[in-house]
Amino acid sequence: MNKLPSSTYMAALAITDTGFLILLFFTWLQQAGISSVVSYPWCQIIVFSTYVFSFLSVWFVVLFMIERYIAVCYPLKALQLCTKKRARLSTVIISVLAMLLYSHSFWTTFDRQGMCEMRAEFFIFLTIMTYVDTVATFIVPFTAILVMNLRIIFAVRDVKRRSHWLQELQPRTSAHHTSLSKTQMKLTKSLVIVSSVFLMLVLPSHANRFYALISVHFLSSGLNRPLEIAQHLMQFLYYLTFVINILLYAATSHMFRKGTSEICKKIKRIL
Repeated sequence: MNKLPSSTYMAALAITDTGFLILLFFTWLQQAGISSVVSYPWCQIIVFSTYVFSFLSVWFVVLFMIERYIAVCYPLKALQLCTKKRARLSTVIISVLAMLLYSHSFWTTFDRQGMCEMRAEFFIFLTIMTYVDTVATFIVPFTAILVMNLRIIFAVRDVKRRSHWLQELQPRTSAHHTSLSKTQMKLTKSLVIVSSVFLMLVLPSHANRFYALISVHFLSSGLNRPLEIAQHLMQFLYYLTFVINILLYAATSHMFRKGTSEICKKIKRIL
């Protein structure tokens, strides 16, 4: 598994999801009144890191879907485009972009008696950045993943048809190629399942968030009690995506389970 470009994105996704959950734990400590945990300058660092991890979690899913999309739909170009070196470079570029995009957190956020708050003088700027964040972490990734998933599903169906046809014509020759393609197919199916579940869990939260933005800034209706309750429920589903990715990998990918087992054995030998 570690020879595939997808493994780079999976490892990066595991790190960002874990980082986000750790920061979420500190945020809950803040809400519980343990203000010393998030005092200056940790307040700005936590807000910045939360934005970055949230952005990267979405875009690492997009990146490994792009890699699978090329491998399945354009197999002749995959050997040139889908390499570990390109995967690492893409990971670095998207990480730097995320840090630049959300660097404003260091001057638009301040600590008020242990609570992280936004500076009032940056209200218009932060409103604009909220819309930018919605486009960058929801609209563009959601559309890209949805389109690529559909293309991959249709491509996999066509590959199966061709494989069945080749087996009937040349059983011995096609058996070898089919065995090679099964590994790729299993990984592709695993990533399609993960990304599809990701879309289903993220969609409600962002849709509710977008409706809240329109209600407050354009309809001037404010946040009513039902909308607040809906936000909390949808937010829980959103947080669940950071937990469920690893579980889905383990449940759907034999390669992931095997790779994880090998890593654990190496760590055990070192210890």
